Amino acid sequence: MRETLAHTAFEYTSYMFKIMGLDGENANSIQRIIMIAIMFALAYITQLICRKIISPIVIKIVSKTETTWDDYILNDKMMNSISRTMPSLVIYAMLPLVLYGEEVLLILCMKASKIYIVVSLLSIFSTFLNGVKDATEEHNKYKDRSVSSVFQLFKLVAYFIGAIIIVSIIINRSPLSLIAGLGAAATILMLVFKDTIVGFVSGIQLTANDMLRKGDWIQMDKNGANGVVQDVNITTVKVKNWDNTITTISPFTLMNDSFRNWRGMQDSAGRLATPTLTIDMESMALITDEQKAKYLASGLITEEEMQKPIVNLTVYQRAMLRYLQHDGRINTQYNHMVRQMPQTTQGMGLTIQLYFFLKDKKWENYERNKDEILSYAIVALKEYGLKVFQLQKVV
Repeated sequence: MRETLAHTAFEYTSYMFKIMGLDGENANSIQRIIMIAIMFALAYITQLICRKIISPIVIKIVSKTETTWDDYILNDKMMNSISRTMPSLVIYAMLPLVLYGEEVLLILCMKASKIYIVVSLLSIFSTFLNGVKDATEEHNKYKDRSVSSVFQLFKLVAYFIGAIIIVSIIINRSPLSLIAGLGAAATILMLVFKDTIVGFVSGIQLTANDMLRKGDWIQMDKNGANGVVQDVNITTVKVKNWDNTITTISPFTLMNDSFRNWRGMQDSAGRLATPTLTIDMESMALITDEQKAKYLASGLITEEEMQKPIVNLTVYQRAMLRYLQHDGRINTQYNHMVRQMPQTTQGMGLTIQLYFFLKDKKWENYERNKDEILSYAIVALKEYGLKVFQLQKVV
C-alpha cells in the first residue's frame, strides 16, 4: 500500500512538474533535487515550529501548574530532544516519494532514518528518566536515598532493546528472532556484564536494607574512604572525603567488607567522646581525715566512708563525674562515666577514661568541647594530689 501511495504521489508530482515546464532529459533529476530540497525544508520548518513555538508554550504552561514533577520531566532538555526527533519523522515519511524508483538508495536511506529515529527515541527516554529521577530525589520520602541504580537499570534495559532493534534494522530481521537467538550468547553476556549485575544487586541490597543513603557519613579505612556519600549508582559509590578528595567504592565491596556508617550518630542527640589521661600511680594515696571532712562537706564521700580508707583517685573520679553531670554541653540522658581502663603495658601508668556524649555534633565544635573537658580533667588532678604520668627523660 505504501509503494502504491508513493507511486501515485510520484506520478502526480511528475505531472505537476511537466505542467510547469520541467520536461525533458534532465526533468527527473531536477524533479528529484527539488523534492529533496522540499523534504529538508519541511523537516527544518518542523524543527523550528517545535523549538520556537511548541516548546516555549509547553514550558510556560508547565511552569504555571501547581505540581512540580512536570517541571522536571517537561524541561528544556526534553523539549529539545523531541524537537530533534520530529524532522527525522518527516524525512522518514517523505523518503519513499523523494527516492521513488531508486530502490537501493531508498533502502539504505530508510534504514539510516530508522536508526536515527531509534537513537532519538532512546535520547528522549533517557531524558525522561533523568527528569523522573530528579523529581523522585526531591520527594521527601526519597530525598535522602539514592535512586540512581534503579534508573540506570532502566536505561541499560532501554539501550539493550535499542541495540537489538538497530541490529535488526541493519540485517533486516525481526527483533524477536534476534532476542530468541541470544539464549546461546547468554553466558558471554553474563561475563561481559558481570560487574554491572553484581553491582546492581549489591546496590539494591544496600538500599533495601537502608545500609547506605546519599548524604551519609561513612568510614572505610581499607579503601581510604572517610566522608560523605555523594552518589550511589550501579557500579560505584562516590564518597567525598573530609580532605575534599573523592573515593569511589563498588557496592559489592561495601556489601562484602565492613564499613562504618555515622548516620545513627548524626540522627541521635549526642556524639560519643572518650578522651583519656594516664595517672602516675606513684601519686595515688589514701586521703587524710582532714581531706575526708572537706570532701564530706562537698558531697564527694558519705558518712559511712569516713571510717574507711579512701584513695584520692576515687574522689577524683567522683568529682569528674559530677563535673560531667553539670556541664551543659553533655547529654546526660546517655551513659556518662569516669572509669579506669585495663593496663596494656606494665609501668606505663593507670589510664582513666572520660565517657560521655556531647550535644554539639559539628566536627570543630565537638573537638573543641572535648579538648576543653580533657584539659580541665588534667588540671583538676593537682587538687586531689594526682599527677599525669610522664616518661622520664634519659640524659
